[in-house]
Amino acid sequence: MAIIKLEPEQYVELYAELAELMMTYLNAAALTPDDLLIYQEENGDLRYTELGQQQFEECVEDIEHILAHNNIIKGDL
Repeated sequence: MAIIKLEPEQYVELYAELAELMMTYLNAAALTPDDLLIYQEENGDLRYTELGQQQFEECVEDIEHILAHNNIIKGDL
């Protein structure tokens, strides 16, 4: 299988978008307000809770593993 090298910015954008999508689904599954991973500030900005930030980082690690397993890697600057 060929190795696909993405530009660093493109690679980060890809894993971030996938992780954000995963977080949206995980947040929708919250049963109580304490389970929420994402909240909206008064100015409309979306933020992760502390638990949400940890979950986002775990999602990124999982996604990077999947990308590497499929020979999609971050190229050099």
